Amino acid sequence: MPKKILLYAHDGVGYGHIARMSNLGTALIKEGPGFQIDLVTGYQSIGTFLPPNHSFTVIKIPSNISRATITDPITEQRYHQRITDRKEAWRKIFLQNTYDYWVIDFFPNGTGGELTELLYWVKTTNTQIKFILTLRGVIFSAAKTQAFYQRNDSLRLINDLYDRVIVFCDPQIVDLNAEYFSGKITKPIHYLGYLYEKDRLVKAEPHSDHTHVMIDFGGGFECDELLLATLNALNKSDKHYVITVLLGEYYQQETIEIVISQNDGINVHRQPFPSGKVIQPVHVVIGCGGYHVTVNCIFNSIPLLVIPKDELEEAGIHINRLKKFASINITPKDRICTIDTAIQTLLESPSIHSLNSCTAEGLAVFFND
Repeated sequence: MPKKILLYAHDGVGYGHIARMSNLGTALIKEGPGFQIDLVTGYQSIGTFLPPNHSFTVIKIPSNISRATITDPITEQRYHQRITDRKEAWRKIFLQNTYDYWVIDFFPNGTGGELTELLYWVKTTNTQIKFILTLRGVIFSAAKTQAFYQRNDSLRLINDLYDRVIVFCDPQIVDLNAEYFSGKITKPIHYLGYLYEKDRLVKAEPHSDHTHVMIDFGGGFECDELLLATLNALNKSDKHYVITVLLGEYYQQETIEIVISQNDGINVHRQPFPSGKVIQPVHVVIGCGGYHVTVNCIFNSIPLLVIPKDELEEAGIHINRLKKFASINITPKDRICTIDTAIQTLLESPSIHSLNSCTAEGLAVFFND
């Protein structure tokens, strides 16, 4: 009898969460017919992240509304109504399905606390269900992370309900429990290495006439100025760059119009990078340090230039630790004019790393107890 697994990829502003859950499901299915995967998410562009000919069952719930959108009583009412709608969607999922494992990414109680009551109820009515929390490595700053997980009593929820925590990171990078939770997580924590999509990117052969640069700032949240400044620096260069830009769904419409109208000859893709599809081989990728783009570049040996949005936030913290173990060039925003030199340095250096990646075999053992 196949093990039935529910994967929950919450709909944040980045693509790392949904990509990890999709890659997790793909890895388990590759292990054989012993797993049946239901992927629950509120992501609008979920189809882009599913591998070709996937055998997931996708259950779409109402998309999350960020607290940041609350500006008046009407938007506040809309926010709380959406949480109510998501709670009802989850209640139906539980009533209509039976699972052996629930795998929840990042938010142990859901993005707005929509899972808290249900998880306690499920655990008390069916003691056979296993709850697994998945985390990336570096989260926020330590102080911000502790405040984040104290909200809605998330830490107590982990210790009360979850059976284990899986961290998709190399333990060389962080001791998550010690650094972020002061050792207060009492459940087993397993570091399985980075989870990535093999051959998602292909490295181009050296070319004397041009360099193919792909700009991928993930979803594009708060990346509008960064994208335009990067394009401006490349366009001013006397080098011949073939440029591909991936426009995530969180860019402002004004930015999209500028990119399309003022950058003739640039290859523009109005969607996240499709799973299982290579747009064309690239020489260098320019990112902002997000988990999804960074990990896929490192493990597919693609030279990576990172321009962090904020070196004190999670992507900036993570990338500054990763550079000790992988070939990454970090160029601050105020030094974007030096992008030519950074690209040339990357092209002349080998793309090597000493980080651990997650294997399908390593994953499967956690879903067979």
